[in-house]
Amino acid sequence: SLTNLSASFNQLSGDLPPLPPSLLELQLNENLLNGSWPLSIASLANLDLLNLQNNRLSGPLPNSYQNLTALTSLALSHNVHSAAQAFPSWVCELKRLRTILLADMGLAGEID
Repeated sequence: SLTNLSASFNQLSGDLPPLPPSLLELQLNENLLNGSWPLSIASLANLDLLNLQNNRLSGPLPNSYQNLTALTSLALSHNVHSAAQAFPSWVCELKRLRTILLADMGLAGEID
């Protein structure tokens, strides 16, 4: 079963298709993915690394991403932001998280 999907530095666009639940690493940085943050990612319970940096994803980060409890690396920097959004408090609940990249995300307010 598929455990690593890396399609970085391409020109992929649109919505993500359904992804296999066996994924451990998803790297789709430096593409043209657009629209809201993909909710389907939240069902990838074994995901260790998520990199969606430098796309055109927008809106608040989904609270359902708090289900990604196996994550050790979360990289979401440099996506579209139209308004300030609060720091996602669920990030602090991801106990295995070692790397978090949220640069240029339009975050504002206190970090709880």
